[in-house]
Amino acid sequence: MVVHDAVREVVETELRRLGACSPCVLRFLGTPAADAGAYRDACARDAAAASSSGDQATCPCCLGILQFDPDPAKVDTSDEDGLAPRVDVDGAGGGGGRGPSGPSPAREDDGVPPRRSPRLASHYAAGMRSAGHEIVAFAMEVTLPPSIPMRQAAARALLVEALRNASGADGDEKSFSSSPPATTDLRDAFRATLVPALEATADATGVSGVRHDPDASFRFALLFEHERSRSEAGFATRAAEERLNRDPRNRKRRAPPPQLQLATLPESPAATWQRFGAAYAISEKRAGEAFTTVASFEADEHASRAMAATRAFAAGDGEEETKRRNESSARATCRLFPWHQPCYLGGRYLKWKRGVPQSPWFADGGVVGEGSVQTSLETFALAAFRSRGCRLNSAGREDMDVRMLGGGRPFILEVHDPRRPTAFAEASERRAMEAALRSSNDGAVTATNIHPVPREAYVAMHEGSAEKRKTYSAVCWASRALTELDLRTLTTTASGLTVQQKTPTRVLHRRTSATRPRVIHDAKASAVAGAPKFFLLELNTQAGTYIKEFVHGDFGRTSPSVGEILGCQADILQLDVTDIEMAFGGDEEALGEEE
Repeated sequence: MVVHDAVREVVETELRRLGACSPCVLRFLGTPAADAGAYRDACARDAAAASSSGDQATCPCCLGILQFDPDPAKVDTSDEDGLAPRVDVDGAGGGGGRGPSGPSPAREDDGVPPRRSPRLASHYAAGMRSAGHEIVAFAMEVTLPPSIPMRQAAARALLVEALRNASGADGDEKSFSSSPPATTDLRDAFRATLVPALEATADATGVSGVRHDPDASFRFALLFEHERSRSEAGFATRAAEERLNRDPRNRKRRAPPPQLQLATLPESPAATWQRFGAAYAISEKRAGEAFTTVASFEADEHASRAMAATRAFAAGDGEEETKRRNESSARATCRLFPWHQPCYLGGRYLKWKRGVPQSPWFADGGVVGEGSVQTSLETFALAAFRSRGCRLNSAGREDMDVRMLGGGRPFILEVHDPRRPTAFAEASERRAMEAALRSSNDGAVTATNIHPVPREAYVAMHEGSAEKRKTYSAVCWASRALTELDLRTLTTTASGLTVQQKTPTRVLHRRTSATRPRVIHDAKASAVAGAPKFFLLELNTQAGTYIKEFVHGDFGRTSPSVGEILGCQADILQLDVTDIEMAFGGDEEALGEEE
């Protein structure tokens, strides 16, 4: 963009008077982020000047975000206000134990901000590698505090006033435009400057091939915060919090009791900066619409604070002005979130023992059942992927007292934030996990055909789940002795039968009440030798059929039932899923499952 020399001079002079950094001068002159060299040189010049003086005043426009040394070779472990990473173990400050964070800038007792040197690109590079992820490519995400749009709008309003004054206050024809060029987005300028430095830092440390890729599965997220955001952009933070609280997806779920030792899902960084990103967007929109002149800023309480903070550097040298300048000069802090998008591990699990739920089940402060299918699978997956949490998804589920036999139930294990995303890429590693499962927990849970799957496998698994058939084997009881005729009648009547099933009473607390038709494709009843009131029932049914309710009728909520057909009371004693007729994972074999 070509900027009139007179406009350039006025803009540069006014911004320097306000204490803006050199990269921000480029932004307000409309220098595109694509000109990364210009921004890198500007950052380097400011960093060199700060190093010579031993201090760096915080830019009121970017809050110090663009004030860093882009030289990847510089390392300074003594910088107390840099981004030398430390792991936030207890999640203090909203980090959720997810990754490193830079310490907040300390203040001296007299309110004077401490002397601070420029941050270094190597600080960011160290933070990106701090969690120990295997990195081939990275995508960088930047979230800014909501005070930034207000400060930027205040600076533009002051530039408009300065340009108007410079063009002639006597009403003559203006010699140049009184509007400054469009301001380059701070995030774009920051990325353009830092990304090449991160790539060069990787090369300098012997890590070749680490390049920026917006579509990379490894994400390096930077969350900038500023202590004056609530006072300068309180409307944005309040509106963002209200909006997120109204969203039903953000309702808090009941957490397991603290004494229950479970592998928990670490909160996604996206959940942490969701409200910050929303607040920034609200502030950016309102600042662009409502705060365009100095007068509009002075008429609003929060906006006037942002304007005062922007002008604080140029306010003078009096005691009150110095105090205001010191209060407004805090540098934005930054929390670093290096994380990897989830990996997915597919396969089929078998459950050989009753009393094992599919997922961890807790009640009244304790664990219900003997472990779980999920904990059995994740024990090995967490170690291999170097992850802290998993979530099990499967093609249906069986009750805790039901065994899963035959070919097994298709499952996908969603592994969150894997430090080693290439785990199980080798067949030997997958077979080792299958062998370890067979030898652990008395072999209660095993798995076959373990292999990495893409996220799209979810769709295939659940589409197949809706169409599949399931085969069951059940030990049942009748209130009277059964004859061969009874068993033949049951076999004939139940085969090809469509039953109407209302939502069972045992799951009404968590499922919608509805009546669903389900098909019993095939049935075979056979006697148990020496026990005339007991019989074996083999069923092949439509997916989603409640087998227990089909046997005992659930107080008439399933009709017809086995009890109705036999004309007596009937109940189920043991149930096994023996097959799930469903192809999954590209195998030639069809597999098997239950509800």
